[in-house]
This record gives sequence, C-alpha cells and structure tokens, in this order.
Amino acid sequence: MLTTRGGGSGPIQLYGTCTLPAALIPGFGNVDLAANIVGANLEDQAVANPRTALDPGLWQRQTWISAVNTLTVRVTNATAGGITPAAPIVFDCFVQGKP
Repeated sequence: MLTTRGGGSGPIQLYGTCTLPAALIPGFGNVDLAANIVGANLEDQAVANPRTALDPGLWQRQTWISAVNTLTVRVTNATAGGITPAAPIVFDCFVQGKP
C-alpha cells in the first residue's frame, strides 16, 4: 500500500508497510525488513511503528532509507537464545522528504 500527499512547496509524505515474519531470529541477531516506498530518497526521514507489540526480547533497533525507494527496519533479538515471533508483525512505515 502506498499513499502520497504533499506537493507544491510542502513536504512529501509517503506511506507503506513491511512485515516481520514468524520465523526464527537467532540470539543476538538482526533481521532487516524492506518496504518498497516509491519516491523515497536517501536524504529523507524514515519512521516505522509496529501495529502490535514485539515479542519479549525483540526490539526495533533502527529505521532508515537504505536505497532509493527502499525503507529498511532492523529488528534485533537482544537475548542469547533464538526467538520465533508468535505471529507476523506488520510495521506501518512513513517517509517525509523535500518536494
């Protein structure tokens, strides 16, 4: 899903989603999730919020524009043991940039 607002001299706002699958995340490991957000540029600001709570031991470490049209969310397992999320977790992604 992608919605674009803005125009003129105001900021461009872009929206999308990405999903953390219910798959094993190794102890002290990271998972990078990519959202294809057409119009996102490297200098834009990025934010992602999970729609539900992350499983205990998991935390959202970083969100950034990793390439043109790609927002990346990094989820980290902060424990020594592997964690498999109970269910997939959807992140709502937001990008704001210059017109």
